[in-house]
Amino acid sequence: MLPSYEDRHKRQKLGMQGPDLAEKRRKQIIARAPETPLEQVKEIGQSRFEVQSTSSEKIYEVNLLT
Repeated sequence: MLPSYEDRHKRQKLGMQGPDLAEKRRKQIIARAPETPLEQVKEIGQSRFEVQSTSSEKIYEVNLLT
């Protein structure tokens, strides 16, 4: 195996590079995020949403493009 590919393979196995890192982060976010009922999510524009907090009256604006 070429040295550059061997190094990349080692980093991927350790979870330091590649698509596994993005998937790992997505799973962390989902595990920590409370389940929000759809009634508390309002679309306000293209890829923009208002989300009512489940623990207070606070409303968060979420922009999926940023």
